[in-house]
Amino acid sequence: MKALFWHLAYKLYAVRNPSTGFELFAVGFGAFLVAAYIITVFLNPTVPNAVRLIVAIALVLIGLAHRQVRLEKTKGGNALYEKMLSTKP
Repeated sequence: MKALFWHLAYKLYAVRNPSTGFELFAVGFGAFLVAAYIITVFLNPTVPNAVRLIVAIALVLIGLAHRQVRLEKTKGGNALYEKMLSTKP
């Protein structure tokens, strides 16, 4: 799974830089949704609310994964390529 993640990151961001705006949006909006849905689940514990919470948590995880790619890319021009090669099985 780790190798697939870094391979995809290299394919997406080998030419262009990751956007910090997307990262801030995903983490910020996702955190807001997580907080809102946690309160909602405590008030009315039903399945749809739990599904929405899972979607919000997934959005936060996407933002954090995007941050990890951005931090790795700042290490240098070939950092994503080297990371992809180091995680190959």
